[in-house]
Amino acid sequence: MIISVRNMLLVLIYSSVLMFSGCSKAFLDTSSFGVFQKTEVNLTNRSYIAADYLVGQANTFIGENDLVKATTLADGDEANTYSKIGRIISEQVGVRLSQLGYRMDLSEVSNDRAINYLKPAIHANEKPAFVLSGTCLRRRLEMDVSLRIVDTRSHRIIAVFDYSLPMNREIAELSEPETRIFKVTD
Repeated sequence: MIISVRNMLLVLIYSSVLMFSGCSKAFLDTSSFGVFQKTEVNLTNRSYIAADYLVGQANTFIGENDLVKATTLADGDEANTYSKIGRIISEQVGVRLSQLGYRMDLSEVSNDRAINYLKPAIHANEKPAFVLSGTCLRRRLEMDVSLRIVDTRSHRIIAVFDYSLPMNREIAELSEPETRIFKVTD
């Protein structure tokens, strides 16, 4: 692991200040300052890799005419709560599955016309044969992502892929639960 001069200077400054100020060992943990953590995350690359793993498992189950619907990933901490990152990851995995030749319905996760996605012809009463779903669970230093492809007829999980993202500022902001407004009647 190569440590840049800037990061080494930061470590020395933090250590010096904390050592001379009489702070406890808990404050000397430089990893809490993010000095040694890689903070850049390429969500698209991670989502495409996840899609490739899912395809390896689901390929024998999904036919070329089957429709797969992508849904927003749920927040693992709060039931029935969603975040922007849950929508982004699901959209990106769906785009990759579309590029691999699967019929993907991304209407729930994307309304952006600029995405690289071949929207399939969907018949009026056509129901999806499979659903891409999952959860995002926020932790202190990382976020766990769990993806599933479920057969809607048998309710059987046909593909699973779990991975973690480092919790940097961008991921933390995108993973905040979206505000929901409830109507209360008396």
